[in-house]
Amino acid sequence: MASSGAIKDYCSANAVLTLKEYQLDSANGSREACKEAIKRELGGISDKSLKSGVEERILKIEAGERDIYY
Repeated sequence: MASSGAIKDYCSANAVLTLKEYQLDSANGSREACKEAIKRELGGISDKSLKSGVEERILKIEAGERDIYY
């Protein structure tokens, strides 16, 4: 996985999930910037299955779950 470069998608996925938690819990003045960064990073995830999984996990975070990772 690491040698093929696919690990990048998983790192991006986990970064997005962490940023979403931060956006909801702490990002007082930077929520819009977080929202844009999440959108941009989701667009950069090439694996459709992985992207779908991240989107599902984002919904869980929005529902109050925390410490979710891929």
